[in-house]
Amino acid sequence: MVALYYNNRFICGGSLINDRYVLTAAHCVFGSDRSRFSVKFLMHDRTVPKEDLFERKVSYIMTNWFLNVLVFITNDVALLKLNEPVPLGETIIPVCLPPEGNTYAGQEGIVTGWGKLGDGTFPMKLQEVHVPILSNEQCHNQTQYFRFQINDRMMCAGIPEGGKDSCQGDSGGPMHVFDTEANRFVIAGVVSWGFGCAQPRFPGIYARKKTVCKLALP
Repeated sequence: MVALYYNNRFICGGSLINDRYVLTAAHCVFGSDRSRFSVKFLMHDRTVPKEDLFERKVSYIMTNWFLNVLVFITNDVALLKLNEPVPLGETIIPVCLPPEGNTYAGQEGIVTGWGKLGDGTFPMKLQEVHVPILSNEQCHNQTQYFRFQINDRMMCAGIPEGGKDSCQGDSGGPMHVFDTEANRFVIAGVVSWGFGCAQPRFPGIYARKKTVCKLALP
């Protein structure tokens, strides 16, 4: 889990996928000046300086992102190329991308971030929430979203009664699941959008990992 800053202000989360690239949400970076971004590593409490905390600048941004005519986000993923490689080791380990073909419907997703809490404040310490992943058919039929709002590049996760969700500030951060075939945790989705936060019958919407594969690394 990394923290994305713009003009020295925290804006979004992200995930390191190798020693040079960070995965985040496209809406976090779209239309912005890449030279003003920085990515901070080894951060847990945003108020506490750490000797081993370090950052990288962004040298290139890749997106395949657009808004449809009704302003619902599609292909909401971006890759950020760092200006220098990150030293990988015991304390910095890239996320694992999942094998193709698994929707993870019915499994528990683990979402992390520094997004808004239920009382409307933004935490300084990294938070975690566990939410069930819905199939797209369940998202079409069991939620208040219209069918055309949710496509195969998206996934829903949340509980019918609400109360648990990602929120503003969590955008770009990962949703992890345990992949039984790979026998490890993998990143299944990226925090994208939703109708409010933790509202009944409005689960959070996540960009599917498979959209990352459509971006070519330069």
